[in-house]
Amino acid sequence: MNCHNAGGDSPRIYAAGTIYATASGGTAVAGATVKIGNTTMVTDRGGTFYATSAVTLSPPTVSKCPNADQTMSTTPTNADCNGCHKSGSRIHLP
Repeated sequence: MNCHNAGGDSPRIYAAGTIYATASGGTAVAGATVKIGNTTMVTDRGGTFYATSAVTLSPPTVSKCPNADQTMSTTPTNADCNGCHKSGSRIHLP
C-alpha cells in the first residue's frame, strides 16, 4: 500500500485486501464482512475492502451469510492483506 501511505497523493489506507471465491482468485466476492481488531469493513462489488482509519492488528475474520465465519489462525504483521495473500493463497470464501 505504498501509494496510500502518509504523505502520498492518495488517501491514507490503513488496511486493505480483496476477497475471492477461491484461493486461486477468480470471481470477487461482494458484500463480505471483514473484521480486523475493532474495525469492520464490507467488500465492494470488486471484492475490495479497506480502512481509512487506524486498525489494531488481530487475527482477521471474514464472513458472508450463510457461510460461517472464517478466522485467520495468526495475527498478521501488517494490514496489506494482498501483500501476503497472492496467487494460490487468496483470501476467499466458499
